[in-house]
Parts: sequence; structure tokens; C-alpha cells
Amino acid sequence: RQFVDAAQATFPLVSIVTVTYNSGAFLPAFVDSIRRNTTWPNFEVIFFDNASSDGSQAYLEEVSRADPRFRLTLSAVNHGFAGGNNRAVREARGEYLIIQNPDTMVTPGW
Repeated sequence: RQFVDAAQATFPLVSIVTVTYNSGAFLPAFVDSIRRNTTWPNFEVIFFDNASSDGSQAYLEEVSRADPRFRLTLSAVNHGFAGGNNRAVREARGEYLIIQNPDTMVTPGW
């Protein structure tokens, strides 16, 4: 773990912000693509869930517990796409910011 921490410290943190709303069908492929294809060693993924009712929240809680790079904020109300992004961006700690939709899959070299 020391090597990983040292490597991460030499790269600026990148925050990947993703707003979700009933996106359960897309989330496993999205998360898998981030894990497999993100070679940048210092990143965080911030999910902001807009009151999903399709099981998205439970899946994202599991992902966040398993990997500290993934964080989740659950909202009891739907703030919409812009409102969700504004709230999630406030939680970003990175020097760089990426807003990514949950129905995408990133590819190698992204």
C-alpha cells in the first residue's frame, strides 16, 4: 500500500462526477469500465444519486464500500441533472474535474 500511496501523491487528484437516477441497468458496466480503463493512478469517483428507486442506490453503496476511490451521496429528492451535478461537484476534492454520465463506458486511453 505504501507504493500505491507514494505513486498517487505524485499525480494530481482527478474527480469523476456522476449523477444517477434509476441507472441500475448501466452502472455495472460503467463502474467496470472505470476500474479497467482508468490508468491515471490518483482519481476519485463521486456518485450523486437523485432518489433512485430501481436498486441503483444499493449497488452504489456496495461499490463505495468495496473501493475507497468511489464515494456516494444519496438524495431523498430528485434535484435534476444540473442540480445533482452542482451538489456532487461541491464534494469533489480533485484538481481536475470530469462530469461523466452513468450510461457510458470509458475505453482504454480515455
